[in-house]
Amino acid sequence: ISCDYRDGVLYLRGQSRSFYQKQMAQETVRTVDGVVRVVNEIEVISESAYSPQNPESHAGHACQAR
Repeated sequence: ISCDYRDGVLYLRGQSRSFYQKQMAQETVRTVDGVVRVVNEIEVISESAYSPQNPESHAGHACQAR
């Protein structure tokens, strides 16, 4: 999962294996200081389509402020 921060809005992008994981990512960042709104663009994909080699699909990427 990657994120991008602009003017109080935090954008989440990437892939997750379940809707639950997508929601947990959103809940985890929504209380971060300075975040007014979270735009969750994480794509929920099937287990067979999940690509661990795809850097966009990994958790732990740093947010980038702009």
